[in-house]
Amino acid sequence: MKYCRSHYRDFTYTKSVWDFPLRYFGWNLTLCAFVGARVLRSFPEARIDRYAVGVIDEPHTLGRWQERTEEARATFYAGLITAKLPYRPEIIWPVANMAKADILNFLPAALVGLVSFCRNPSELAPDTFRPCGSCISCKTRKAVGRFPGPG
Repeated sequence: MKYCRSHYRDFTYTKSVWDFPLRYFGWNLTLCAFVGARVLRSFPEARIDRYAVGVIDEPHTLGRWQERTEEARATFYAGLITAKLPYRPEIIWPVANMAKADILNFLPAALVGLVSFCRNPSELAPDTFRPCGSCISCKTRKAVGRFPGPG
């Protein structure tokens, strides 16, 4: 946040931890879409007209990209049903056609180490986490390089 504020502009943000011990709850993309809709509707005076999704079609999605994006889109717009906005916000996918390695190369070096990716991080201290090294996201990050955690 410090980096973005100093290089771009000030902004409001939220912090969330999602811990669902269910066999299947949905993709993190679905949860992000719901939270995005709730944040957007909380600031109607800002007339936010775009919701940017920072996910890519990775090999571990097993050909379910279309299903994932349809679920996210439906969840996002469902979260706005009662907002009664005078416009329809657009969902954009700015990095959807990039590989993880391309995204890591695109980001400023100062941000690469700050990118959250692990599904099961260990909290070392408040706001300090270590990647587990074994979840699907950690394995994918290891495959493209610049993995900051163990092993």
